Amino acid sequence: MQIDLAELQPQLIAKKKKAQEEFRVLTINKKEAAKVEKVTSKEAAICGEQEKAALELAAYCQGELDKVLPILAEAKRALSKLTSNDITLVKS
Repeated sequence: MQIDLAELQPQLIAKKKKAQEEFRVLTINKKEAAKVEKVTSKEAAICGEQEKAALELAAYCQGELDKVLPILAEAKRALSKLTSNDITLVKS
């Protein structure tokens, strides 16, 4: 058994080094991910503000549209009632 352990010692050392290297890489990746997360959080906040502004603008535009659509409909109805005599009267 002592011989088996001695034979496996180089493999154990190699695997320990590999695990340490993978842990080092993981730590680096984790730090980079934290930096990216910080940037994306700021961008998400900006996007949220822009979304709010866009929704407010859309609501305002819809309100204005709701005001003018009845006027447009009334103008179309009046236009459809015009006769050629009415147009001649306006021209003179």
